[in-house]
Amino acid sequence: RHADLWDTKKMSRLIESILIRFPLPAFYFDASNDDQWLVVDGLQRLSSIQRFVIDQNLKLSGLEYLQELSSKDYPDLSRKYQRRIDECPVTLFLIQPGTPKEVKFSLFRRINTGGLLLNDQEIRNAMTDPPVRDYLNTLSSYEYLIATIGDQSKRMKDKELILRFFAFY
Repeated sequence: RHADLWDTKKMSRLIESILIRFPLPAFYFDASNDDQWLVVDGLQRLSSIQRFVIDQNLKLSGLEYLQELSSKDYPDLSRKYQRRIDECPVTLFLIQPGTPKEVKFSLFRRINTGGLLLNDQEIRNAMTDPPVRDYLNTLSSYEYLIATIGDQSKRMKDKELILRFFAFY
């Protein structure tokens, strides 16, 4: 799944939730590989926080309670609000090495039933082996394909079209 699928309003509301001290839902990571943890649940939340705090290319908009912070980015916030973000408690759960693949996929399906629902291709992508994902990523990056269908990568429509081609071929 790609990061940054949420619109500015949804990302801003997440930041606002942190600022008014609403607890964040837990994050889930597959920690089977110590060198590279994979986000199982929380990618949109993590990418929203990254855009606001680290990249600093998100200005708040569509706020419900803190309208006075509209159009502000992280450096524009008072120290009080920056501290609330910096000190926000985070709960995370790690899927440990040795966890059977079936359990990982079951967990992934169960926790991804709310928020922005996964489409069929995003589920297939999450459940397939890395070499197949890498191959689809290579094929979907060909300039002729992009010139033909446009950029369809955001929700993996490009990869779904490639798989359909192989199925019919």
